[in-house]
Parts: sequence; C-alpha cells; structure tokens
Amino acid sequence: LAGAPLSASKRTAEGRAQRLRLLSGLLPASTSLYRQASSTWRRKEVAADDILDALALAFAACDMLRGHLHCLPARAPRDPRGLRMQIWS
Repeated sequence: LAGAPLSASKRTAEGRAQRLRLLSGLLPASTSLYRQASSTWRRKEVAADDILDALALAFAACDMLRGHLHCLPARAPRDPRGLRMQIWS
C-alpha cells in the first residue's frame, strides 16, 4: 500500500504506528477499528499486527471491488519451482 517496504517491522510499536498512519490515510476508520479490536481481543487471541493485516486486506478488497487491481512487484521474480513471487491487491 505504501509502494515500498516500510522501515520498521510490523511487530514493533514504530512499525505498527507507520502502518496505522498509512491505513488511516486510505481507510479513515482504521484508527477507530484498530483501537476497538485491540480492546476487544486479548493479544494471545489476536496479535496487534494481525489486526493491521486485516485492515489492509479490507482496504485491498474494497479497492478491488472498485475495479483497481495491482500486482506487486509489477515484474515478479520466480521461485526455484518457477512460480511467480507476487501479491495481488
């Protein structure tokens, strides 16, 4: 969603903050949804980075429904079995 890897791991406080700022610009309810999910679910049930992953997937799904489909990277390398290493969103 950022167009490039973010500088901090999603498992760190800094990384979560970076991702939440990015998501909030794309999906305005992200901060509220993140806080609600964080207060509803215990960390042993749902990790904080999993909540961010779910929000990113929700945004990607909405974007796809609007007809926007993207492949990252545009020219995907192949793994040892010849499969393309890419993500569609």
